[in-house]
Amino acid sequence: MNYFTAFLCVMMQFHVEAAWSAKAETEQDVVIKKENPEDLNESRPRSVIGVPISCQYSEGTLCFQFWDDLGCVEIVVENQQTGTTCTIACDTSNGCILMQVPTDGGSYRLQIITECGNIYYGTYTL
Repeated sequence: MNYFTAFLCVMMQFHVEAAWSAKAETEQDVVIKKENPEDLNESRPRSVIGVPISCQYSEGTLCFQFWDDLGCVEIVVENQQTGTTCTIACDTSNGCILMQVPTDGGSYRLQIITECGNIYYGTYTL
């Protein structure tokens, strides 16, 4: 292998790693957990509860996948530093919901509140 070919291989490696790093910063899975309002102040281990929701953040959009029809839900996303919130109410029967959210840096907490009072939550950081 000559020097030009070696140089080209090294440059391509940096390009691929830079592209992957940029994607990793703009896309992330948001872990959703079920909240039990009665136990919020207790710090004891809880059993694993199957959560019928998955969520992913990508470039200013949260994509929610509902594995069960939870009926109408309210989704609230709050910037933990500024207190700014955005809220939508939607029906989960079609299985997928897209929500536009702020792209300002910071820590965010989201809550999904169902008609029957169940609360699911997740956090993510930009």
